[in-house]
Amino acid sequence: MHVGPRPVRRIFDSRLSQPRQAAHIAVGALSVLLASCTTAPTSAPFNEGPTDRLEGTWVVSIVPPTMANVPAHNGFISFVRGGVVLGGPEPNLPPFVAPIVRTANLQGTWGRAGSQEFVWTLSSLGYDAKGAPAGILKLSGRLRLTNKDTFEGSAWIAACDLDLACRPFGASPARNLGTRLKVEPVSMP
Repeated sequence: MHVGPRPVRRIFDSRLSQPRQAAHIAVGALSVLLASCTTAPTSAPFNEGPTDRLEGTWVVSIVPPTMANVPAHNGFISFVRGGVVLGGPEPNLPPFVAPIVRTANLQGTWGRAGSQEFVWTLSSLGYDAKGAPAGILKLSGRLRLTNKDTFEGSAWIAACDLDLACRPFGASPARNLGTRLKVEPVSMP
């Protein structure tokens, strides 16, 4: 009869069958994964106040520089806590980014640049008229919150080949005016 604490089995215990060893490894890996997903961060990425918060989805009026020969249009951009930014496909591409004629959804990152100021970069795979990958469209911008629900900023565009050699365009950026998308209550019948 054994007295005292039970001995701890090692994961690679030679007395365990291979399937049981694999199960032990899987349970250990799952435990580590769950622990990393549920652990709160040790510090916030920035110090935000009620009027200094960028996270959310915004409707953005995009006013390209006149030299771009592209009409003003609206788009959506979402800033996610932790530095992720997402945007829809870009519908109005200037002719100077050819051979790219359309893009997939834009993905990127953002960060704080100062009090109520932020910088961001979005990229997307671009396609030619036949639907083949033709390069990468890269947008980089800077914005300033004008109040808790609006921002103004500017953005620059670059077309990159598939090896990420980029050609920036123009000395004038596009002007961006953003309005926070809000939840609108819906009455239920």
